[in-house]
Amino acid sequence: AGAGVTCPAEDAQALADGILRLHGSAADDRVAMGHAGRRYYEQHFDPEVLAERLVRTFRGLRAPRGAAQPDRPNRQD
Repeated sequence: AGAGVTCPAEDAQALADGILRLHGSAADDRVAMGHAGRRYYEQHFDPEVLAERLVRTFRGLRAPRGAAQPDRPNRQD
């Protein structure tokens, strides 16, 4: 996403190195990372995007009436 730097979990030295890289980077690069982070959020975590994704998921789970489902026998209503 280009929104920052990463480091392995529980690796204090890698975290410190990442912080120093950010501190030493050009202001334009940090601004670009901020914009990239905002775009990533808007594409993946914006509440409207999440709601639309949830609706699509529920619609995909909805089976036609009378169709057999893996954990239920086929019923004819």
